[in-house]
Amino acid sequence: MNTKSIITILVVVVLVIIGFFVFNSQQAVAPVVAPDETKGDEMDEMMEGEEGMMDNEEMMGGEETAASEQAVKEFALVGTPFQFSVKEIRVSKGDTVRVNFENGQGTHDWTIDEFNAKTPVIQAGEKATVEFVADKTGQFEYYCSVGNHRALGMVGKLIVE
Repeated sequence: MNTKSIITILVVVVLVIIGFFVFNSQQAVAPVVAPDETKGDEMDEMMEGEEGMMDNEEMMGGEETAASEQAVKEFALVGTPFQFSVKEIRVSKGDTVRVNFENGQGTHDWTIDEFNAKTPVIQAGEKATVEFVADKTGQFEYYCSVGNHRALGMVGKLIVE
C-alpha cells in the first residue's frame, strides 16, 4: 500500500469514529421535563422518609383512624431511567392501593404481577394511575416491564402486612 491509501483509510476511520460519538451523544441527551410547580410541595411531603420509603402513616399524615381501614392508600411514584422514586411501599392486607405513576424521563410503566396491576406504557411527562386491592400478605416486586429495565434495576418492593 502506498502512503496516499493509508492516509485515506485513516481519515475515513477517524471520520467514522467522530460520527459515532456525535450520534451517540445526541441520543444520550434527553429533554428535561420540569415538574409541575403546583404539585411539587405535595410530592416532596409524600417522598419524605428513609431512602424513598413510605408507609401508611406517612401517606395519611401520621393519623390512623377507623375510617382509614376503608380508605384508599395512595402513593406517588416517579419513574426515571432504571429507577423508581419510591423503593418500598407498605400497606395492610385488604387495603385498596392507588399508585399515581409519573414518567420523569424515557418510556416506562409500573407493573406488579401478583395483583394483576399495571399502568400503560407512557412517555416522559405523562401520568397514569392504577388501583388494586392488596388481598394477600407478603413481599412483592413491582417493576418497569419495558425492555430490560427490570433487569437494569427498575424495581421496588410492595410489603403487605
